[in-house]
Amino acid sequence: MPLFLGAAAGSAALLLTSDAAFEAIVPALIALSCLLLFFQPRLTPRIAHAGNERSPYLLGGIFLCGAYGAYFGAAVSILILALLALFVADTLQHLNGMKIVLAGAANLLAAVIYAFLAPVDWRYALTIMVSSFAGGRVGAHYARRIPSDPLRIAIAAVGLVVATVLAVRAFG
Repeated sequence: MPLFLGAAAGSAALLLTSDAAFEAIVPALIALSCLLLFFQPRLTPRIAHAGNERSPYLLGGIFLCGAYGAYFGAAVSILILALLALFVADTLQHLNGMKIVLAGAANLLAAVIYAFLAPVDWRYALTIMVSSFAGGRVGAHYARRIPSDPLRIAIAAVGLVVATVLAVRAFG
């Protein structure tokens, strides 16, 4: 439920946000997600609720992930993965599976909202849907075969490069 409430809030925020504000916010959101994932092994022991799947902080984080996913979408998987890694004691590969379901649910609700409340160019939307599905299948196939630490570091590093490029475009 927190995920869906967050996705509804994120959809509303996107519909009300200017393009300039969006471009300024996105690099920071991606960078924060990547830094959380990168430093997760050091953060987990310092968080009182770490490893507690019923933590109110996890539920609040899931709400924020829903909002982030509906607002921006890209890199939400990194944020969800970082959050799950902090609060759910499991392998990164299993958390990756949970992440796929959560990100998909948030994106689905946002897509339904935008389909009715925003102008959608369906050619681009269908291209993104198909490529996201294909990329998710291929990525999940290979992610299961990579050890957790190199996978976490690679995801965070690539995400930080993307955040840097977007920041240079927005502020450069």
